[in-house]
Amino acid sequence: MAAENYDRKFRGQVTLEYALVHSLNVPTVNLGMQVGLNNVIDNLHKMGVKEKILPYPSLVLGSVSLSPIQVAQMYQAITMQGVYEPLTIIRAIVSSDGELLYARKNKASRIFSKQAVDNLNQALHKVTSEGTARSLRWRNSGEVFAGKTGTTNDLNDSWFVGFDNDELVTTWVGKDNNDSAELTGSSGALVLFSDYMKQKNRH
Repeated sequence: MAAENYDRKFRGQVTLEYALVHSLNVPTVNLGMQVGLNNVIDNLHKMGVKEKILPYPSLVLGSVSLSPIQVAQMYQAITMQGVYEPLTIIRAIVSSDGELLYARKNKASRIFSKQAVDNLNQALHKVTSEGTARSLRWRNSGEVFAGKTGTTNDLNDSWFVGFDNDELVTTWVGKDNNDSAELTGSSGALVLFSDYMKQKNRH
């Protein structure tokens, strides 16, 4: 499979961190092929993806169709130093008298080493400080985030997943009929993330 970088420029050899920070497709596909697509799929399943995934090289560029909540589940272990825990809408139910009626059972388990996730988070922080999400430096001045932009072919989908020490936020912009949204991850979904964080931090 031939893969072009989004800007159609080829840079030769780059570090893995540089490729992630600047969303370079070619080294990402090369890495996926070297580590093995089945290994990539196994890790996606560890991170909570339930769907059957076929081992096509494009999967490492995000060709797997997932909902925002599924994407949030994938990033959950990354924000928790490699510990996976299923997301849920309800954590506990308490009566008006303070009696605990229901509490979610903790199903946390380590799926990645802390060191590996720390290295990844360092790169995801650089995405927001010098990479494809660097506009957050002026949009949310003084705040520190890590995250990743995502843009599908023909600008059909605009994605941004961002997090700080308190919260993980997944934003998606697209059309139900799959027409082009004409937005990249940084020009669409990232702007929504930025506005949400501004509103949250005003309170």
